[in-house]
Amino acid sequence: LLRSCHAACELQNCDYADIHGVLFDDIRVELDSFPQADTYSPSAKDFDPRREGSGPSVFGSTIHAIAEYSKDGTRRGRNRDITVRNLRVTGPKVPRVWLNGHDAEHRSSNIVFDGVYWNGREASDEVRARMSVGKFADPPRFLRSLEDDFASPPQTARPLAWWHWIGYNVSSNGIVRDLTAMKESGLGGATCFTLDSQSGPWCGTPMENQFDPQLSYWNDRWWGYLRLAAETAKSLGLELGMHNCAGFSCSGGQWISPKDAIKRLVWTSCAEGETPPEPSHGPLGWYREIGTTTFGGRTYRFGFAAVDSRPSPAPRDVEPKMLECDKMAAGSVKLHLDTVLGALKERLGPLVGTSFRHWLNDSYEAAEGQWTETFREDFRNACGYDPLPYLPVFAGAKMTDGERFLEDHARVVADLHRRHHYDQTQARLRAAGLDYQLEPYGGPFDPWEAAAAAECPMVEFWATRFPWQRDYAQFGGNSHIPLAAGRAAGRRIFPAEAFTGYPTLTRWDESPRDFKMSGDAAFACGVNRLSVHHWTHQPFDPKFKPGNSMGFWGAHLGENQTWYEHGKAWIAYLSRCQALLQRGEMVVDQLALRDSPD
Repeated sequence: LLRSCHAACELQNCDYADIHGVLFDDIRVELDSFPQADTYSPSAKDFDPRREGSGPSVFGSTIHAIAEYSKDGTRRGRNRDITVRNLRVTGPKVPRVWLNGHDAEHRSSNIVFDGVYWNGREASDEVRARMSVGKFADPPRFLRSLEDDFASPPQTARPLAWWHWIGYNVSSNGIVRDLTAMKESGLGGATCFTLDSQSGPWCGTPMENQFDPQLSYWNDRWWGYLRLAAETAKSLGLELGMHNCAGFSCSGGQWISPKDAIKRLVWTSCAEGETPPEPSHGPLGWYREIGTTTFGGRTYRFGFAAVDSRPSPAPRDVEPKMLECDKMAAGSVKLHLDTVLGALKERLGPLVGTSFRHWLNDSYEAAEGQWTETFREDFRNACGYDPLPYLPVFAGAKMTDGERFLEDHARVVADLHRRHHYDQTQARLRAAGLDYQLEPYGGPFDPWEAAAAAECPMVEFWATRFPWQRDYAQFGGNSHIPLAAGRAAGRRIFPAEAFTGYPTLTRWDESPRDFKMSGDAAFACGVNRLSVHHWTHQPFDPKFKPGNSMGFWGAHLGENQTWYEHGKAWIAYLSRCQALLQRGEMVVDQLALRDSPD
């Protein structure tokens, strides 16, 4: 077979398909000693793993540029989320694996080998040493035995921590000390947040003096700290990521002007036959006209205006300059992605996609948009009629088809959020080699569709402390949706913002004993990687205890906790649970209609 074929098992994506969610199970290959002849790799002229003497290949993945299959060669496909389980090879040479894609956007990615055996013994390390990976493919992951993963969980199975930088209380020594302590505690990495010094207006007044007065979000000093964190994470074998903007909601920055901000409807009305005045231009002074319509002995004039919605809680010196981007406008979301991803690549270079590996959108807590510049056309295309005559329902008018119009309006709003915000973000992050962690709830979109768009759909749960409470974990944001939608989309990792604490329950007197039941409940619901809320950055000398905190929120992890040393056993327990859960499939006993009350 292999004398005439490239590999015993090969994915040749010859058109523009997105091949994903495929399982090859129990593959058995017998090889002889006949070497592969020189062949041409259609994916890249400078990449040919199948050269003379290289030995036989048992698995390959390429993306071809064949005009008759690819619409004149203008579109390419992707191979992703492929699992090869129990690949058993017999033969005189260690088998080879080779992967490549077409370009940076159309990569072969997330290919997993779960058990590779050569002549009856486990040989993942030997196959990994001989594999060939082109520049347009991510290296595959080789899973070890369950016993090995349980005894020594891999980094990807260890919990992460939400690492809160409180205001400008940041230091180089503190960054290195925090990450080193995370590594020693057994954590697998951190997600960095830049927050206001009091972590939100409900937490009191901002600090008057901060540790680094030269620091400001997005300035050279801030980027220097973030690069130091990524470099330190790499040296320690940790994973680093960040929330996509300052604060913990939602997506925007000082690069968003009013024309790219969230927009809502504004209107005036008058008696029929009169001319309605121009509606308010809103708090930001940006306004566009939609048109006038008459209904019920009145004339309405509608427009839409930019909303004063800002990433929150952002540092006080930059928050007045920031705006949330318009989630329904492809160009506005693209501006945000171009700015942040471009800066990451410029400032962190090759660390992006290696030690810096994920991008987070916390739950949606921004203003809800109602309109955007293309909305009227988008609505007509989706629903087949002009929305303008029905807009008076927003002003309280009772119309025969008003309820149906509101349903249609909500559906178009949700679809634009999914297409332009979540789908676009996922595509850009995948091309950059970053995982997309998303809490897909809280906003004017369909949480099922948003969850399916993300690489890592995420839930949250809040810690409880009392064993007599029925609900050991207080889940937020319809926890079943991200998990169910993610599994249906073939996702493998289901993170959770974990053990977030109310001020009345987490007052520096909580301990792992108080967390275990809620953590176990989350695992039972399908979560398989915890992001512990939180580990607050400590810029100060370690003698100052307990140090900084995120206002009065959160379960308090960190080197300053009195049970830091003893808590390592609990983190090891979480890691072992996650190592097993990430290898398995959740058994579901019930099937329910989406959005049914039961």
